[in-house]
Amino acid sequence: MKPTQSTKPTKPSETKTAFSFDSAPAAPPAKKAPPAKKAPPAKDGEETPPPKALKGFAVMTPEERSRIASLGGRAARDLGVAHRFTSQEASEAGAKGGLAVSQDREHMAKIGRRGGQARLGSRG
Repeated sequence: MKPTQSTKPTKPSETKTAFSFDSAPAAPPAKKAPPAKKAPPAKDGEETPPPKALKGFAVMTPEERSRIASLGGRAARDLGVAHRFTSQEASEAGAKGGLAVSQDREHMAKIGRRGGQARLGSRG
């Protein structure tokens, strides 16, 4: 038996999804998009390629990207697929990151030096 389906396209408001962009609070007016990237200078006798147009998230302001990311996080939480770290998992992840960073002796010396200078600066 074949399921009956309408060949007529449905309106976006008629489709049911886990979340909707329509339910989000109104965003402030969008800021002007950043200018397109400039093409590298041409070599002797060559034409310069046209600059690449920015697309997708590159065109959005940081506020717009944050708002959309927030919607995705809320949808994942509502669907029950968002991961929540336990305190043990967080501790293990932090220790693993700390081990990776501490392997770079030059970096550790640099941040230690900055800390010492900051401490001496606060004494007087």
